[in-house]
Amino acid sequence: MNSRASLFPIALLSVVAACGPSPEETPVSTPSSPASGDTSQIVATYRAWDFSSCGAADTCAESFREKSGQPKGKNPKRGMKNPDPTWIPEWESLPSGDEGTRYVYEALALAATNRTWTKRCDEAYAEYAKGLDTRLREVSDVVQKAGRDPNPYDKLSALLALKPKSDPDAPSEFAVGSDPARFEAEAAVFDAFEATNRTFLYMVSRYAPSDAVVAAMHKREPRAYERDAFCLDASRGLVASVPKLPTLAPAADEVRAMVAPVLPENRVREVEKRRAELGDLTKAKFAKAMMPSPSLPPGVREMSQGKVQRFERSGKGATVVLLILSEKTDASGKLQKIDETITADFADWPSGVVLDVGDSISFYGIEQKQKDTVIKSAPTLEHLSRETSVLAKHLTKATTKGKTFVYFPR
Repeated sequence: MNSRASLFPIALLSVVAACGPSPEETPVSTPSSPASGDTSQIVATYRAWDFSSCGAADTCAESFREKSGQPKGKNPKRGMKNPDPTWIPEWESLPSGDEGTRYVYEALALAATNRTWTKRCDEAYAEYAKGLDTRLREVSDVVQKAGRDPNPYDKLSALLALKPKSDPDAPSEFAVGSDPARFEAEAAVFDAFEATNRTFLYMVSRYAPSDAVVAAMHKREPRAYERDAFCLDASRGLVASVPKLPTLAPAADEVRAMVAPVLPENRVREVEKRRAELGDLTKAKFAKAMMPSPSLPPGVREMSQGKVQRFERSGKGATVVLLILSEKTDASGKLQKIDETITADFADWPSGVVLDVGDSISFYGIEQKQKDTVIKSAPTLEHLSRETSVLAKHLTKATTKGKTFVYFPR
């Protein structure tokens, strides 16, 4: 027995190698003819064994021995070639004496478990990546088409349709609805509201994704990160399409350094570090829209009173003149009547919407100036004519010809 083997059962070396084995299933070696007997059945068992073969973790190694038809207490390693150098890189460091028999079977069971589970994870990741490719193309197609539309209302309507009606029950970077396709959709929506000077509308309408989705989603990373992060989550039972990586008996911990891990510890640390960085980037992207109680900018308010008196298109924009008739009585009993004419200038206007006299609208705007002219003044009555000019920021609703157009649903 070599010096490494003499360390058993003392805890062994830390995880081997900076990079794990190839995710492809590794062909196993054919054993030599060992002095202890025919061990070809061990290789056959190793080939057939997978991560679901252990009925109970504490009897996994013994189950492997029984399945391979080997006698109890006899170490099969003596004279036996390494059945899988990729997944058992430290085969020569395993004990050869009969007192170390259980360590050899623990290593064989653990290596077969890691190898077959990794294969299953790679298959699941390939399926996930294929679906993500499709979702990203779909988002990109909508974003590119919307980007060519000069009308902000049409552009934003198309992009808002990318937002899902509901979030996944457990948002994660590999769940549909919180994966990189969701990030691209949400980023496109946010950027479009910014570009069309409607960030205030994005905020007060609460279009920002939930805190849970923001914590999970991020831009797509290179496949090397994506695959390893996927299998890291899967190993912890966080990916529905992949069974959790089995935890073998405590005895397996003593040979873990002899067997290639699903992911080396240094790679796990790299993935976790990058994941944290991506989380910070996503939070920064939507930071200004994640206020707990968003409010309108100073001077901006929603206006919905009055009936349309005149409507004029002007290039991309429009001018709408509204009339509001109101009256009130003060504490002295004097009646005040006000005829208010509001002229709202819109820098842009929804395509296909033409207003008639008597129609109604709602919109966000900033009152720029107001002029009152007294038409009649008497001890019991005052009649004012008020002219108000408004810089309109966004049309929220228009009702014309029996149809109501909403921009945008909340």
